[in-house]
Amino acid sequence: DADQTVRLVPASATQPDEIRQALHVEITYFWTLFSTLPAIERGELLSTAHRVHLLAHQLILVASLGRGRTRDVGDWRLNELLSADERRHLEQIVFPPELSQPAIIDAHYKLAAFMREIGQTASTAWQGEYPAALERAVLMHVSRELERMGFVLEPDWVTYEKVLG
Repeated sequence: DADQTVRLVPASATQPDEIRQALHVEITYFWTLFSTLPAIERGELLSTAHRVHLLAHQLILVASLGRGRTRDVGDWRLNELLSADERRHLEQIVFPPELSQPAIIDAHYKLAAFMREIGQTASTAWQGEYPAALERAVLMHVSRELERMGFVLEPDWVTYEKVLG
C-alpha cells in the first residue's frame, strides 16, 4: 500500500467452474511434466530430480484446489495447503535416500500414484473429469521408454493395475 503497510486481503470466493478448470489445467500439467521422465536416459539426474519437486508442487496445487482453496499463500507456506497426512506422504516421496536414476524413477511413479488418488478425489468433488486417458497414455509411453532404456520397472508399474489401480 501507499503507506508502506501490508494489509490482509480476504480470499475471494472461487466459483466451481473456475475450480474445475484449474484442476484440469494443473492435473494436465502434472502429466505433461511426468511425460519428460525419459530424459533420464541422457544422464539428466539434476533435471529429472528437479522435476520430482515440480511434480510435487503440482500435486500440492491439486490437493489445495480439491478443497476449494486456490493458491493464496507464498511458496514458503505450502504446509497450509495439505493435510498433515498428505504432507508426510509427499515428503517421503520427494526426499529419496539417494540421487540415483532408480530413486528418481521410483519417486516419479510414487508421485503418479499419489496424483491419481488426489486428482480423482478433487475432480469428483467438483464434478470435473479426471484426465484418465492422458494419465494412461503418459504412463504407457514413459514405461515403454524406460524399459527400452534397460530400466527394470516393478511389475505393477508395467501393468498399472495394482500401484495405480
